[in-house]
Amino acid sequence: CELISQEHGADEEQFQRFVRRVRRRLPALWVRAHKLVRVNRLTYAEAARKLGTSPKCVHNYVTAVQNAFREALPEIGIDAPTSTRGGRKSELVGAMDPIDQADTRLTA
Repeated sequence: CELISQEHGADEEQFQRFVRRVRRRLPALWVRAHKLVRVNRLTYAEAARKLGTSPKCVHNYVTAVQNAFREALPEIGIDAPTSTRGGRKSELVGAMDPIDQADTRLTA
């Protein structure tokens, strides 16, 4: 959250409200998978075992949550990052973006 706060002038509380608001819009299973992978740092396989699903499904859930955060950034005055693949919307996210970096500071 500090990274977002410093770079974009958002305070910690504002950012945490944003995270909660976006998460409430999503299926609980997606949010749980995202927290297990990005906050608790489990592998997709470990998260899949906890959730009773496949690693591919966990990957899809995490990607969907990341995309939801990215698409919602304008709500707090932050331009969403553009795709690294020629401008088309990415279905897969490689590197950890500022949302993921900030999200690791939030509790599960």
